Amino acid sequence: MGVSMIIDAHVHIGSWKKENKDYGLDERKVKELLKKLGIDKACILPIAPPELFQKEDVRRRDLDNQHILEICEREECFIPIYWFNPFKPEECRRALESGFKGLKYHPDLHLLPISDEKLESVLKIAREYEVPVFVHTSEKSSESSIFRVHETAERYPDIVFFALHSIDSFSATFYKAKEKGLYELDNIYYCIGGRSYLTELKFIYDNVGAEHIIFSSDLPFGHPAIFLKYVELLTDDEKERKMILGGNIEKILKI
Repeated sequence: MGVSMIIDAHVHIGSWKKENKDYGLDERKVKELLKKLGIDKACILPIAPPELFQKEDVRRRDLDNQHILEICEREECFIPIYWFNPFKPEECRRALESGFKGLKYHPDLHLLPISDEKLESVLKIAREYEVPVFVHTSEKSSESSIFRVHETAERYPDIVFFALHSIDSFSATFYKAKEKGLYELDNIYYCIGGRSYLTELKFIYDNVGAEHIIFSSDLPFGHPAIFLKYVELLTDDEKERKMILGGNIEKILKI
């Protein structure tokens, strides 16, 4: 595609067992897949079962985060993202000091939207360290609504928010987004991935341009080969493809 660097912004490494079968991928398999597809780097984070995150008194699985950091110390193709517990904001500071390049939040697992006041401490740390906040989005719950990200981004214009698999969040809100001003903020980036429709991706592209779209797959739940094709189908402009596939996130992560 004439791109100098391709970066997948959303990849999970670890075991994901369902009905005695492991659907997860270890670092070796992920690295092999990236090489096969011509992807230069990937932002990686753990896979975390929901049952471990729903109660305030449940301790965040720091061993998984630590494993991610250790992988990135061995492999230059990986970029570590810290999956944080909102009830332990002090851990975010330690994580960023140790080398993590961003913070990831899954609202459904804590039953708290990113806009909740309990997230204020974490967001202030993200602002202090000038790192992006990766937020799970979905239409399945109000906590993960794309509009919650928009609300938070308005309050924190100096923090970059990555709306993960946000194209998947637009089936019902497809035509409501523009009238609610969703595309007016410069600090929200829309990540490809999930159960995305190409038509909805094109709609977002027409409203925010290539400058605010990020290539990502949510591997192993999504496959990067599919979303590479989406980018190819989205625009014929090589400069725009380069921005989506790596240029935008390179600037934000200062790679």
